[in-house]
Amino acid sequence: MDDEQKCEFKSHHKVKTIILNAISYNEYEKITNLNSAKDILDSLRVTHEGNTQVKETKALALIQKYESFNMEEEEIIETMFSRFLTLVAVLKVLDKSYTIVDHAKKIIRSLPKK
Repeated sequence: MDDEQKCEFKSHHKVKTIILNAISYNEYEKITNLNSAKDILDSLRVTHEGNTQVKETKALALIQKYESFNMEEEEIIETMFSRFLTLVAVLKVLDKSYTIVDHAKKIIRSLPKK
């Protein structure tokens, strides 16, 4: 090996070691047969983020949950608002965000009549 190949080899194994030290044993068992750091990262990415189709399906389910969001019986406003903010944050991560005006209207409509 020349110096460049040695450096690349060393960097690859350093990245692989960092990844393996950062994951749980259950995750390790899933990727133990993969050789390269890129293959490991790609496998973990698909497992935890999903592919494009999975992301779109998650987004559609969350949009439906957003549209049908209501305050539950005997729920206090703080709890309802916390649930709402969690839902909005996940939608934002999936690039399905609404405007602040939409959020305000949704919260007002989700409050009970009483």
